[in-house]
Amino acid sequence: MNKAELIQIVGWRLGDRADMAARIDLELDTIQDNVLESNVFRPWFLESELAKVTTTANERRVPLPEDFLSEIEESHLYVQSPEAVGTFVEMLKKDPDTAARLFPESGFPVVYAISGLYFQMFPLPLGAYPLQMRYFAKASRISDETTVSPWLQFASDLVLAELCQVLAAKHIKDAAAAQGFAADASAAWKKLYDVHTARGEINVKRSLGDNS
Repeated sequence: MNKAELIQIVGWRLGDRADMAARIDLELDTIQDNVLESNVFRPWFLESELAKVTTTANERRVPLPEDFLSEIEESHLYVQSPEAVGTFVEMLKKDPDTAARLFPESGFPVVYAISGLYFQMFPLPLGAYPLQMRYFAKASRISDETTVSPWLQFASDLVLAELCQVLAAKHIKDAAAAQGFAADASAAWKKLYDVHTARGEINVKRSLGDNS
């Protein structure tokens, strides 16, 4: 589904309305930022490619990627080993106060913390150390005319339900319709979660008779 098709279907679902395009444009960005991507659950298609940055000597902070939403639970920040170029080792993660107390010196960073808009490195880096990680990233804008957002590729029913719910409740003032779209949104969230869980289990090796 692309944006033009989204607008057409929304118009039909709201009672053959053709006057919603401008409202849809503004609401799409709001829904993407404050509903879809602010949710605790983040689906597989928001996982980033491998991102690489480098520390700066005598600077503890490393800016988070501009599209950073959150860490992937099973993943961490990795730093290139000083003994083997191209080999990355997993860093430990601690809260910044604990890390500062345990590693007050300068040296090769082995621990990190996320604080505000930055990764904090401990010990304080003495030089430029390559870092890499995967993370949950903001998707391309659903409102974009030229790029099909992964939200429309993999969860168009969810986008439609959330958008129609807002338009029905806030613009058309139809409480009954809004309630119906809310139910559609709940069902779409569950379906997306189920698909996400099933995809995650593809790479889990199971022994014969093992249900764990």
